[in-house]
Amino acid sequence: MPARAAAKLYVQDALSRHLPHATSTEELTAALQRDGIGVQATYQQGELQAVVFAHKGLHLKGSEVSRAYSGNNLAKTIAAQREQAQQQRAALGAAGQQVGQHRMEQEVEAFGREYAAQKQQAEREQAEKAQQQAQERTTPQQTPKPPRPSIGRGGGYEIGD
Repeated sequence: MPARAAAKLYVQDALSRHLPHATSTEELTAALQRDGIGVQATYQQGELQAVVFAHKGLHLKGSEVSRAYSGNNLAKTIAAQREQAQQQRAALGAAGQQVGQHRMEQEVEAFGREYAAQKQQAEREQAEKAQQQAQERTTPQQTPKPPRPSIGRGGGYEIGD
């Protein structure tokens, strides 16, 4: 396989792996550089217009690698991915808020149940105590009778029941 064709395949493979995750040209460039691919970009009025990839001394225009990898098409793809990532972050943020709100509602509800259970327990204990006190007041207390003296067989007094 000629060197130019091998370089083209290598660049195509790297772009197909890194482009779907890139939300900026800087991210894509850094990822490609980690794979040993140089990137020369031409900007016009702040917009990516052309790109040239360099690998093992060979320079390939983006459109030569694939029409999808021309400067203009890369810019469109990255912009769309950046927009999609922002929408996903916003959706996740909203979902996170809903989950947080739901969790808070559950915690408040659980606290309310626990508080009600503790209050009922305290009321039961208070009612039992009041009932016990009322019972103690209505039950006549038997005071022990003093022992009666009796006359024993020996003629003296004995104390007994």
